[in-house]
Amino acid sequence: MTKTRFKTWWGLIGWPVEYAADLLGIKLDCSELLRANESTEEEASATSLVLTILRGRWKNNAFTTRDVVRAIENRNILTNPNADEAEELFEALGELVGKTLEHPTAYSVGKLFQKRLTDRPAWIEDGPSKKLVIAVLRKNPGHQANSYKVELVQSTGDTQAQARQQTPQGEAPLDQSSGPSLGEPPVF
Repeated sequence: MTKTRFKTWWGLIGWPVEYAADLLGIKLDCSELLRANESTEEEASATSLVLTILRGRWKNNAFTTRDVVRAIENRNILTNPNADEAEELFEALGELVGKTLEHPTAYSVGKLFQKRLTDRPAWIEDGPSKKLVIAVLRKNPGHQANSYKVELVQSTGDTQAQARQQTPQGEAPLDQSSGPSLGEPPVF
């Protein structure tokens, strides 16, 4: 029986993963994971957009929530060259909250950062090349004014090469083919 509308995916990935998890005594429902992912997709998109804007505006520099509020407040000034960016940041923060921000303050933006952004990784397009990277909003430790910085997380590279490097000398790497058989996959 196919549990999702993606019959090929279910036969090749969903069912074998659920079966393997069951052999290990782990309850796993791939269709529930897919549904949960759909509900958080909007929030993840808003997180990515906010981090992209913050990174674009402040680059590698630290900034405070007061700086963010000042940038947002200048969104309606026609002579402001960053007005479009400020409006986009204002709307993205509202998306993150789920409603339009009303009179944002440094305190309210700080609470928003702490609840929804700080230490939460997201994919962003960085720099003029629009390279996809993982970014995280970090709070600078010990700073009284809640100073933040958007940090880029370095890619871990080839996981198989890392596994070979981490295998102690004299030991053979784990044989991927051994272990319990998963039986026959469902026919689709």
